Amino acid sequence: MPMPWKLLLGTLVLTLPTLSAAQDDVRQRGDRACKADVNRLCKQVLAQGDMAILQCLQTNKLKLSRPCSTFLKEIGQLQ
Repeated sequence: MPMPWKLLLGTLVLTLPTLSAAQDDVRQRGDRACKADVNRLCKQVLAQGDMAILQCLQTNKLKLSRPCSTFLKEIGQLQ
């Protein structure tokens, strides 16, 4: 039986703050772990957004600090 749209909407409304808080926590951890690496290795792509910065960090994986490398591995963005 299909879920009534009001119940689905209510479930989404209750879940979104949790997802947003989790994303904020990951972003803050990433900022702490990788800020120095981003400033050192990826200044040229800062204005291009998060995906460009991530790609830059991945490209420079051998030059990353241990905290940044560990963080990116923990979130599945670096091997």
